[in-house]
Order: sequence, then structure tokens, then C-alpha cells
Amino acid sequence: MAANIDSEIHKYDYKFGKNDGSAGATIVSMASESRRVLEIGAGPGSIARVLKDRSGCNLTAIEIDPVSVEKLKTFCDAVYCLDLNDENWTSAFDGIEKFDTIIAADILEHLIDPLATLKLAITLLAEHGQIIVSLPHVGHASVMACLFNSDFSYMQDGLLDRTHLRFFGVANIQDLFDDAGLNINEANFVVRSPDSTELMTQWNKLAPSVREVLLTSRFSDVTQVVVKASVDSNPDETINILALEPPKPRFSLARILIPNAGLRLSIRELIRAKFKPRTKQKMRQFARMLKLDL
Repeated sequence: MAANIDSEIHKYDYKFGKNDGSAGATIVSMASESRRVLEIGAGPGSIARVLKDRSGCNLTAIEIDPVSVEKLKTFCDAVYCLDLNDENWTSAFDGIEKFDTIIAADILEHLIDPLATLKLAITLLAEHGQIIVSLPHVGHASVMACLFNSDFSYMQDGLLDRTHLRFFGVANIQDLFDDAGLNINEANFVVRSPDSTELMTQWNKLAPSVREVLLTSRFSDVTQVVVKASVDSNPDETINILALEPPKPRFSLARILIPNAGLRLSIRELIRAKFKPRTKQKMRQFARMLKLDL
């Protein structure tokens, strides 16, 4: 008997709330008025499914993973199995109506040449179309902690996902859009305190004086940057993300209830090891409802 693909937990299958401040929620909000949407590197549809349910747009997805392709087929209007590293991937859309919005959610960092892929994606935009991109921020304090500890270990997912090929600081993200000929119309920062990330072990190894220095960076709590841009918007109204001020992370319940860093780390590692992915997902959703950073 074939496995039920809907029951399988995919590495990039995640849920988010409508107003939880996550990259997914921000992307859906930015694209909610779009009629025709293309998501490149859509994964199992964590964002695409929500966008389809909320806006009822005509939704096309590109994905290379066969398991994700089958999941996407259950709710997308069209699904293409394409390799975004192939310089000819856009030829699959010859003669097809162009898109109001193209979404690239945490996908460009997995590609050999993100700028080339972004430029190709732009050719599929309709007049006055927009492109929405989210990228992980390598300048987060927890990543800096890894470098300080001389331990740059890749992980299954997160900021140091083992499949990341490219890394972006805030200045590099700005350059990416400038070099692609895109004007940034809107930008948002997703923030998390370093002791609430998957790299908390590295962070908790640092002396307090070192942590204090690392946190002086204006973007030290930024885990992701979400940008909406277009080709034909007024250049005088273009946003420079380097000039923006990121929000502060929500307070950490762990810091309040468990002041001892070692004990806090032990409890978090116990939860990470013992609970199933679905349970941990529900715990995070509950924490967001309470406006807590767990």
C-alpha cells in the first residue's frame, strides 16, 4: 500500500499564525491581493497552501523534490518539477500568462547562483508585478557565536541548514536586489533572541562579556529578512534595508523563569529530544499566542 503523503512530516513543512510575525505570515500578507502567483522552490507547500486558502488566487508552484511535488498537486492550480539551478528553467513558461507575484521563500540561499535565478524569475513578472523574497540572515548573534567558538557546524535546518550554499548579511541582501535591478518597496525583519534559536548551545558557551559585544550589532537578533520589490516602481520611493531599524525580540520566558543558562539549556535540549515534531510545533504556536519567545 502506498504511503499517505499528507501524513508524512517533511523537513520544510511548518505552520504559522496569521499575525505571528513569522516570515510565512509576512509573505502571505504581502501577496494576499495577488491574482496570479508563482512560488519557486515551494517545498511541501507551507506558504502556498495558506495563501491559496486565504486569497483563492491562481497558484503555480515550482519544486524539485518529488514528495513535495505530490503534496503541492493536491491544492495548487499547476505544479512544475524544475531545477532552479538550470539556466533554462523559465522556458517551461513560454506562452503562459505572466504572474502578478513571484514568491521565493527561503530558497535562494540553496542555489548555486541566487542572483541569476532572481533575474530569470523577474522575466516571468507581469507589468507592475512584484517579487517577494525571504532570506536567512547570517549576521544573527547565534551564528556569530559559532564563529567565535570556532565551531561552524551545519544542522538539519535553520540558520545553518546543511543545504545552504550562499549566506547573506543585510548589506548583501540589499546588493542582491540592487544588482537584479529591483526596487525594494517593503521590508520586514523576523527577530529571535539568540538563546531561543537552534544554535543556543553555541550562544550559551560564550562569556557574558562576549555576548554583550555581539549584541551591539543592530541586526544581531534578525534571523530572516522579508522583502517585496518590483522593477517599475518609483526609484525615489525605494527602501534601503540598511537604514531600517529592526524590532526587538519578544521577551524570553526561559530567561525569566530559568536564570541559570546551563539549566535552561538542559531543559530545552530535553524537550528537543523527547517531543515529536508535531508536538513541538504546537508548543511554538501556543507560545506565539501568548507573545512569548520560547
